[in-house]
Amino acid sequence: MLRAFSKFSSASPRVFDTLTNFSSTKAFSTASSVNLSQYDPSQVKLLSEALILVDKEDKVLGQISKIDGHQNTYNRTGNPHRAFSVFLLNNDNQLMLHQRSKKKITFPSLWTNSCCSHPLYNDQEMVEENHLGKLKYSCI
Repeated sequence: MLRAFSKFSSASPRVFDTLTNFSSTKAFSTASSVNLSQYDPSQVKLLSEALILVDKEDKVLGQISKIDGHQNTYNRTGNPHRAFSVFLLNNDNQLMLHQRSKKKITFPSLWTNSCCSHPLYNDQEMVEENHLGKLKYSCI
């Protein structure tokens, strides 16, 4: 669900504070505490996607499943995974927000940035030259 643009200005940094502080919270406490049988099978399948595990300098270390990567910001490995956020502003400097589906396993019903996702751990999305893998496959 997309929300009407809400006014954003330098006088209202709370939007960015909320979104950046949110990233340090847990999507869910542990995989074992989530009853996945209650969710749509297509949503459960997405949790096994391989994300790109990186160090704090964005050097690729390997892969991590989406469920393991979302245990918390720095998951059990102590390292983040690649992800991106899009913030769309209109000509009136209003920020478009969207509300995540209540059917999502991670962060259901949360109002968040305009768009976000992850590049996946595969040959096409891991092209490092000029960030082509990130741009070409994450933004379509």
